[in-house]
Amino acid sequence: EVREAAAWPVVDAEFGHRGYDLLTAPGGAKVCASADPAWCRAYAHASLELAVDKHRAERVVLLMHEDCGAYKAAGHTFYNFAAEMEFLRNELLKGGEWVGKFFPTVKVELGVLYVDNGNLVCVKDVHW
Repeated sequence: EVREAAAWPVVDAEFGHRGYDLLTAPGGAKVCASADPAWCRAYAHASLELAVDKHRAERVVLLMHEDCGAYKAAGHTFYNFAAEMEFLRNELLKGGEWVGKFFPTVKVELGVLYVDNGNLVCVKDVHW
């Protein structure tokens, strides 16, 4: 299981630490990719609006991690790592499109966290 405190140095190394507003929600970028639950998406929108409009954020990094409990609770089951990563990639793309729709001036970057041989890995997946 990905632990938040252990994840941030790995994320910072991959994306570059420049100071940021941190928004965490069940399922990570799932709240941007899906309208369910609605309160999560409203929370994400309000938080992004604050970051972009008030704090002048120029980029948004959406992250997801393997073995996500929010997707399990929604009934998603993955039988192999490749299938799970492809699903998460598609969810990240949907989330990125949603962010871009409301905040067209920000650069959106996407990443996936997973454990490989006991080591936490963060990989930039796709970005635009």
